[in-house]
Amino acid sequence: MKTREQERSSEVYTVLTDRFGEDSAKWHCDTGAEKYLGTLKKTTARIYISGLGQAIAFVCARHDAQSTERQAVNELSDLVLVMMGLPGPARSKGETPSGALLEVIREGELETMMRATDEALAAITWLTRYLEGAGVKSDDAPEADQGGEGQ
Repeated sequence: MKTREQERSSEVYTVLTDRFGEDSAKWHCDTGAEKYLGTLKKTTARIYISGLGQAIAFVCARHDAQSTERQAVNELSDLVLVMMGLPGPARSKGETPSGALLEVIREGELETMMRATDEALAAITWLTRYLEGAGVKSDDAPEADQGGEGQ
């Protein structure tokens, strides 16, 4: 029997291997990996500031459907739905996972929104662990100090 963390870890790893390939040593070579990780990190801050629904809506409003940022939020939303045992809404209505999660948050009870938030933050933690462990650097990471060079 797996613990919740083991289930999350397994689901997250499956999402990342589907997205970036089986060889995690090559994930840092993917051109979208930095944006993907940066979006996840920014989404964490937005969740704490405004809540999960607003954080998802913000990314969806700012980026087109094919962007790396939007794909990161859709994959995060799908993970949350799966971990909550609600994978059906996105597939049955033909809407995006982020749209389905927003619907669940809007229509659900307070406990549902709180659980979705907890699952999202836990999934982001695992996503960033795996990506950073594979050598991916966030697109918003500060540059290394050059010891006064170039100033």
